[in-house]
Amino acid sequence: MLVALLLVLGALGWAGLAGLSSVRGSLEQIYQGNVTNQQTITNLSGRLDDAQELILRGWVTTGQRPRQQLAAELVSRVLPDVELGMAEVTRAAADNPAQASVAQDLTTRWAAFKALWAQGQWGSGPSGGRSAHATAVIAALDALNADANRIAKLENIEGAHRHQTALANERSSRRTMIIALVVGLLVSLAIVVWLTRTVLRRILAYSRFAGEIAEGEYDARLEPKDTDEIDRLARTLNQVAESRSRAEDYDRTQLDFSDSLQMMEDEREAQDLLRRHLERSIPDSVVTVFNRNNSADRLEAVTPVPADSPLRAALSGASPRDCLAVRAAKSHAEAPERELLLSCKLCSACEGRSTCTPLLVGGEVIGSVQVKHQAPLESDAMQRIQESVRQAAPGIANLRNLAIAQQRASTDALTGLPNRRALDDMLKRMVAESQRSTLPLTALMLDLDHFKRTNDQFGHSKGDELLAATGALIPHLLRASDFAARYGGEEFLILLPDTNLEGGRTIAEKIRNAIGDIQLAEEDIHLTVSIGVATRPDHAIDGEQLQRAADRALYTAKTNGRNRVEVASGTSELAPKPAAAQPANGVEHPGIVPRDARKASRQTLTAEMKPG
Repeated sequence: MLVALLLVLGALGWAGLAGLSSVRGSLEQIYQGNVTNQQTITNLSGRLDDAQELILRGWVTTGQRPRQQLAAELVSRVLPDVELGMAEVTRAAADNPAQASVAQDLTTRWAAFKALWAQGQWGSGPSGGRSAHATAVIAALDALNADANRIAKLENIEGAHRHQTALANERSSRRTMIIALVVGLLVSLAIVVWLTRTVLRRILAYSRFAGEIAEGEYDARLEPKDTDEIDRLARTLNQVAESRSRAEDYDRTQLDFSDSLQMMEDEREAQDLLRRHLERSIPDSVVTVFNRNNSADRLEAVTPVPADSPLRAALSGASPRDCLAVRAAKSHAEAPERELLLSCKLCSACEGRSTCTPLLVGGEVIGSVQVKHQAPLESDAMQRIQESVRQAAPGIANLRNLAIAQQRASTDALTGLPNRRALDDMLKRMVAESQRSTLPLTALMLDLDHFKRTNDQFGHSKGDELLAATGALIPHLLRASDFAARYGGEEFLILLPDTNLEGGRTIAEKIRNAIGDIQLAEEDIHLTVSIGVATRPDHAIDGEQLQRAADRALYTAKTNGRNRVEVASGTSELAPKPAAAQPANGVEHPGIVPRDARKASRQTLTAEMKPG
């Protein structure tokens, strides 16, 4: 468009300048030529008149001396000027055929005049009349003047002709300028129409699209069809919209991930959230989160690994050094087309591409995140992995430390069993579950017999060893669903869900016999235990009543001689009729209330309970 306008304007300017230059040149040429030629002819005519005047004066002069003076002036001054004027007129008339012909006659007559003058005859004076020679000289001068006048007339005619030609050139230039102006206007009109129908329409559409981008609307796209600058701008705007859309989606999903991470309750839940976030954000990816245990001697997958994945075999006995991302504390990537000097045991176990990023917290690696993907990762995908891992690492570490702190706060340091605080929480939950399921809950209160005497006799260190041995033994005698805790001092409380009074008595006897077999190296200590058994709803309604009932039964066991199991006396008003004992999983276990099929896999009793 700009080139076309410049060409039109250049053509108009060129036409105008050319026309004006032509007119000015013609007029200047006419003026200068006429002035020069007329001046030359005028000078020649004047010299001829001077020569004729001197000859006539010499003709009428009677004295010899005056004639000689006139002749000397004629020869020395006038005739050379005439000669010079003749040459200038001849040169000026050379470019005009008509004037050149007259100039040739003028030259011929001048030669005849000089020949006559060379004869040196003036005439016989005024009284004697003119001689034939003088008459011929005068006639020659008259003829020369006549030729000069003819040349002057021809010069005037030529000047008039040139003037007419200049006027014609001016009119032609004017017509050319008018035509060029009309053409320029038409071309400009065509360009304006073209701009309005094509360029302007696209520019307005692209401007609206740019406004939508500025307002945060990135769904629409332009459809450029050409390859000019405007359509290249449209493609650039599409790229900007796509980039802004991806950036907004990136920020939105990262914010959603960050907010969700704040609501995680434990380490495993946060690790699974990280896995799901990356798999949702990176197409066709499989994410596995590895955890480095507190002893830093084992690396395990804490998110699901498919059963047919080669990663399962690679993880068998894997140590943290087997993962190069953990070992180097920086991201590690592998691809089929890249040949590495050192390959990662976990990444190379699976085909395809992998990117592994360490979970770093305060310079310490607590695990890693492996992303398996088919296509090479784009820059935003790599950025998402690194940023997500950086966000998740402190949260996972905090949840791990919180779990450790909670475990330590709820664990008895000597026996390794839950302490009184954990016991209270578990008792509330088990009582609530018993109320919902209407299944019995049995409590065993244990107390080591004569423990003070043992401390006094063998020392508190040996007493602590007995407590630790008891705490280590009890869990081996219970099911996974049972719960044992140190109640305080040398007392322990065991909760047996889905177990009636008879089943509780049976388990209590096994525990009593197992504790009686405890022996300390190089010490002859005979340890016995008294156990009280109470059941909800036979002897209590809530947890506090259940503890008191079991404690009263324990007191009865102590009163009746120790090293025995006693059952709480009395019944609560919620006590049901006794139910017959049924076998569990094909093994006779007296006193266990039968479970429905829905809870069979979760609440199966262990048929054989052997002390560890």
